[in-house]
Amino acid sequence: MNKKNLKSCGVFLPLLIMAMLVYMISPIHAQIAFQGQTTHGLGETQYPWTNVAYDPAGTAYTPSPGPQAPHLLWKTNTGTANAPFVFSVANGMVFTKNVFDGIVFALDAETGETIWQTEVGRGKSPEAVIYHDGHIYTDAEDYSIVRLDAVTGALIWKYYFPRELVLATNENTGYRVNYPLVCGNDLIYVGVGDTLFCLQDQHDHCCWADMVEPFESVKVLWAYTLPEASSYGWGGFHSPTLSDDMLYCGAFTGEVYCFNATTGAILWTYTAPQSAFVMVEQISLSDGYAVVPVNDRLVCLDATTGDLVWEALQGTLSSSAAVHDGKVFVYDNTFDGSPKMLYCLDLTTGDNVWEFAPRNNTASYFYPTVADGNVYITASTASVDASSGEPTYYACGQCLDEETGTLKWEVEMDTGPYKQGYGACIGATAIADGKWYIHNGANGYVYCFGAGPTDVSLSVTASSLDLGTENIIYGTLLDESPASLGAPISGVSVDLYAGTTKIATVTTDATGMFSTTWEPSTEGVYDLYACYAGSDSYVSSTSSTTLVHVGPEATATQPSEQQPTESTEEAPLISAELALIIAVVAVCVNSAVTYLALRKRK
Repeated sequence: MNKKNLKSCGVFLPLLIMAMLVYMISPIHAQIAFQGQTTHGLGETQYPWTNVAYDPAGTAYTPSPGPQAPHLLWKTNTGTANAPFVFSVANGMVFTKNVFDGIVFALDAETGETIWQTEVGRGKSPEAVIYHDGHIYTDAEDYSIVRLDAVTGALIWKYYFPRELVLATNENTGYRVNYPLVCGNDLIYVGVGDTLFCLQDQHDHCCWADMVEPFESVKVLWAYTLPEASSYGWGGFHSPTLSDDMLYCGAFTGEVYCFNATTGAILWTYTAPQSAFVMVEQISLSDGYAVVPVNDRLVCLDATTGDLVWEALQGTLSSSAAVHDGKVFVYDNTFDGSPKMLYCLDLTTGDNVWEFAPRNNTASYFYPTVADGNVYITASTASVDASSGEPTYYACGQCLDEETGTLKWEVEMDTGPYKQGYGACIGATAIADGKWYIHNGANGYVYCFGAGPTDVSLSVTASSLDLGTENIIYGTLLDESPASLGAPISGVSVDLYAGTTKIATVTTDATGMFSTTWEPSTEGVYDLYACYAGSDSYVSSTSSTTLVHVGPEATATQPSEQQPTESTEEAPLISAELALIIAVVAVCVNSAVTYLALRKRK
């Protein structure tokens, strides 16, 4: 190599080595920095509940596992009583609302802890909190809808619906923003007063740096206004549902509409027979059928043509329906004093499959929830408290077998004060990842039911003993659910192992403790641990390993608690990362000296 090349090498080599140093060390620092961060409340929800009735079709069925026992995981108070009619579960969070104060909450789905809360203003009535693609959509004051960031709760935009369309046929100040349907292509379908709107959320598609003219975050793609006023106080249109490019929505005029979802063109309409009640609930779509609670009956229409297939429950005010596996699950809310019932009907014929009388002779205006072979319902009633003499709301949850309607289990929730003018203190519920979430409007609490985490421990009276000597193995099994942290789990079996060999099965007592004696048959070192298999109420768990030395000369008895052992290997004086840095710096210095020497010779 000549002097010129060597000189170039002396300049280039240190720079190359420094670049390599930065490349190799930066992941190390990134890893160290990441270890100090947390992802509290930002976990993955495998089966998110994001729309009004789980999916755009409004089936209220989720493929998620459902809770198999009434075990309370946590409950969180959101303040002033009354709950939204609809809320969402996604990204490891529960998104709900304090309706009276107009505050949106994001709660950790595992613990119930509040991650953030944002005040958006009180809407006209109990509302919906909808999640879509990292954002929250909910209504606010004075006929408006807002979009919040789901991670931080920050307000992204607020859109006011045109009052001339909302109140086109009637100056009814009780009109509200109904439950929105948010779906792909950033489309928002929502009924507000007399008008059904199709909006496009354009916020994320604007190049803000290049924008020179005022930009609207929300654009109206199309709108349809009822030709005549609704007689119902909440407005003309209910919450829409969607299948392919067909949008279905009932109106409080006793009519059902099917629109082209892209253009807003009316494909067909159905007019229900006149009755004393002019009502409509959300439409449920399944297998080419549209199930509609309208006026004083439940009707099933051909979803393509709007032709009547069957009608049932005449003379009742039906709730929104859940649809799954060829069955329709619906409440009838009678007002003549007859028992209120939950019905399971055949989807194709409307025939009665089974019926169930909810607790307290109450029923809901909202759909039941179907998951994991079960139907989950809520029931609430108001009566005078015997001790205080005050009107009080009582609420409970019930789990039924989907095929037979047999009650599997039920759970009571805390009571709350009666509020005049609010019939159902519990709106819709949500099931996600094996947990049942209920927002009880009677007391302002959000409840989460599901299998609770557990902690099993194992200890021994001696960690070193002679062959033929008995050793006592003991431990505890505790509930790690936030609602009952550290509570004992009694009357369940725990398996004890030495390596892969099961040595005993024990039962926990009232304090969650268990114990047994064990006499090893051969010398050696044994890895002892406890396994709890789990149940409908609790998740499985395994203890840490306890080492026991068995030998003819092992006479010293040591403490039952495992002590940390000191490593026999000598700890390095410096870390591997520091050694790498020193080595690279040494090479750089050597290269620099070589370069200076060459310049001096020249």
